Amino acid sequence: MSKNDIIQEYKLLDELHRRQAQNSLSKFITYNKEDYELQWFHKLVCDKLDALLDGSLGKKKLMIFIPPQHGKSEISSRQFPAYVFGKNPKAKIALTSYSSDLASGFNRNIQQIIDNPRYEKVFPNTRLNSTNVSTDLSKGVLRNSTIFEIIEHYGFLKSVGIGGSLTGTPVDLGIIDDPFKDRTEARSKLMRDRVWSWYEDVFSTRLHNDSKQLLLFTRWHEDDIAGRLLQREPDEWEVIALSALKEETKPLPEAIDIDDPRQIDEALWEAKHSAERIGKVRSHSPITFNSLYQQRPSAQEGNMLKRDWFERVENFNKQKYKFDVFIDGAYTKNTNNDPTAIMVVAHNKNEMVVINSTTIHLELYELLEFFPKYFTTHQLSKARTRVFIEPKASGKSLVSMLKNKGYNGIEIPNKRVSLGKISRVEDSAPSIQGGKVKVLKGAWNNSFMEECASFPNGVHDDQVDNLCYAVFEYFIHPPVSGVWRTN
Repeated sequence: MSKNDIIQEYKLLDELHRRQAQNSLSKFITYNKEDYELQWFHKLVCDKLDALLDGSLGKKKLMIFIPPQHGKSEISSRQFPAYVFGKNPKAKIALTSYSSDLASGFNRNIQQIIDNPRYEKVFPNTRLNSTNVSTDLSKGVLRNSTIFEIIEHYGFLKSVGIGGSLTGTPVDLGIIDDPFKDRTEARSKLMRDRVWSWYEDVFSTRLHNDSKQLLLFTRWHEDDIAGRLLQREPDEWEVIALSALKEETKPLPEAIDIDDPRQIDEALWEAKHSAERIGKVRSHSPITFNSLYQQRPSAQEGNMLKRDWFERVENFNKQKYKFDVFIDGAYTKNTNNDPTAIMVVAHNKNEMVVINSTTIHLELYELLEFFPKYFTTHQLSKARTRVFIEPKASGKSLVSMLKNKGYNGIEIPNKRVSLGKISRVEDSAPSIQGGKVKVLKGAWNNSFMEECASFPNGVHDDQVDNLCYAVFEYFIHPPVSGVWRTN
């Protein structure tokens, strides 16, 4: 083949690639970045974004959860907006992240893509102001690190940090990339509520009937913005979740089934992030491994409390055990608040069996009316059954009220309460792992096990509190000479 033939073939292939790039995000990326290492999962994400854009996805809302440094932001927050403007120069896009600096960084990256001569070959009608910085609308279309506009078409991209203003900005496509800076922020209820309020009061108010939404970030906590949206509107979201190491089950129950070609424990991108390296993270930091790499805010086998630590029993000899009740209460039926958790425990000096654990939303007076039936159901004696109550909310009042009705109400000592949830679980874990805690099989098991396994990232932890208080009472500060401690 002559040199001219080679040149001609290259031109033909380049022209084919250019035309494909006009209607395929993956082809667009590889045309603009000729050295881009497109992996099978990149193609999957690109195809889903294409479907979101052209409507063939069937839904207008898409969540993407992929391990760090696997191309998530490059595809979704840099290349995709540039591609959208090529397809529709009139598009109005809002791109947000946990900080305005990060959002502005995405903004500048998108501008650089559009300025690339190869982009112009694909989408010649999409152009930016030639002035690198233009902040005065009277002098031409805007172009800066906060907002840029498409010449002659009125499309624009506005980038803001979480908490920033979008007033007066109608949005065709809203992208949220990493609303939380790190695990510490995501574990803060104050921060989660702040992000949620901003989403509700600012971001969502800029959407219209045909708006598309794209969310991508690390699921550090089950009660994050994704968790709340999936609970409120589960049928409206398509969820893609890819784990760094393949497991037998998909990372999130809400995620779609994916034709994943890997073997179990095979890395998603071995050349960049090997199974050996990620395996070390799994050994040294289970929470980080599960959230950051596996897209699971609670470990499948448990974070601090493993599912397989709890032996499930069909029955036991009740004559050899004493019975207690533990209450971690909210004493309000407001379902937005934590529920009241009630646990029945059978115990002797060697082991404890959780007979039942349930959560309910009741006012204080309703809880008092609930007790007689609950004691009858579990065949508990008023005189012989102690009722341990955490002295928070109306806990002290409940102790007094129960005593007036003939129940043996006991305040859980403040020194145990003041330890904090994490410390109590850390102190209780050896007893649980050692097989001292068993669970009576029942329909309530799944809820209890899920809360234990998801701690400390779960939405609620009231049943875990009761479990740990029981372990403290029986094994960490057990009775001396037959006299039960209450301090």
